[in-house]
Amino acid sequence: LVLLFLGLIWGPLFFFSLVTATGSLNPVTSMSIEVSVEGFQSLLTARQLNISDVTGQDYELLINKFNDTPQFASLYRIDNFQKVLISNQPTSIWVISPPARQLLAANVQASLQKGTSLNLLGSWTISRTPTSTAAQIQLSGERSVELSNHTLQELYCALNCTDLNCSGNSTVTVENLFPYYIFAPTTGESIGIAQLTANDGYVSCVLSLSSSNSSGSSPEWWTLEEVNDMDPVGIELLVYSDRVAAGVFSSVASIGIIGLYVSIVFAVSRIIHGYVEELPSLLIFDEILCPDVLWQLLEDIYLVRSRRKFDLEELLVGRLFAVIRSPESIIQLTEYEKPKRD
Repeated sequence: LVLLFLGLIWGPLFFFSLVTATGSLNPVTSMSIEVSVEGFQSLLTARQLNISDVTGQDYELLINKFNDTPQFASLYRIDNFQKVLISNQPTSIWVISPPARQLLAANVQASLQKGTSLNLLGSWTISRTPTSTAAQIQLSGERSVELSNHTLQELYCALNCTDLNCSGNSTVTVENLFPYYIFAPTTGESIGIAQLTANDGYVSCVLSLSSSNSSGSSPEWWTLEEVNDMDPVGIELLVYSDRVAAGVFSSVASIGIIGLYVSIVFAVSRIIHGYVEELPSLLIFDEILCPDVLWQLLEDIYLVRSRRKFDLEELLVGRLFAVIRSPESIIQLTEYEKPKRD
């Protein structure tokens, strides 16, 4: 019974760990990022330039960097990692109406003067072509960063505001905007890998507002570069894509570990229910102490039937039914005779 109980608890966990270790790869096929001020239109959207596998040398650097992380090599396998280089150029121009731009500048100014918080959202979308229907084709995640006073002042200047004696600088430096290590699960929301992003695991970026001329009426766009990047081609992110169950395991893995636990509990409860369902009706007969009286009554019924005394048989059968329908009568008739005291 103890082994069965342990199997019910650890069996689903072992199954899913086995699926994770032996499942098929689910690589990233495309990725895009988006930067926006909370409550306003997107500042920019950029897509990947290329996606490459992590080399053995890169993986050794990771192992050396996270040598204090327990079981790093067993938890994060090299073939699940991919390097994604995001372009620093947007896919479209910055589209914002003049009233919305004025409102954005007013919110930035209010945050500077009143000390209220204003957040910048860095979101990403990952696309894959999984071999199993249990995995999502597209995942998304986001990170919210509260802007510091220095960053707010830079954003205020970039929006062509000169009230704070800014010199027309159109660059905005945002600390820790994107997690460098991103986890892409089979299903659910994509998040940064907490174990790896705890220390120096985020990408700080520089946003630059550009225009084709200085008239102010031409199209504008934001570009994105990594801070202190000597070769500003784009932003490199490391994505760890979870494996998917293949073959017969995919249908079971699709319900998730919670669904598997619920299914097991439901199946066990049905088995127990079927076993104990008839126990209340059988218990009263299985636990009869001395069935001699009932046995004698049954023999009398067969005796009168063999002699074709059906009226007497009907009487005895009626008495038998009356006894069976009354648990109290059964207990009284089947008790052992108490020894007589001298």
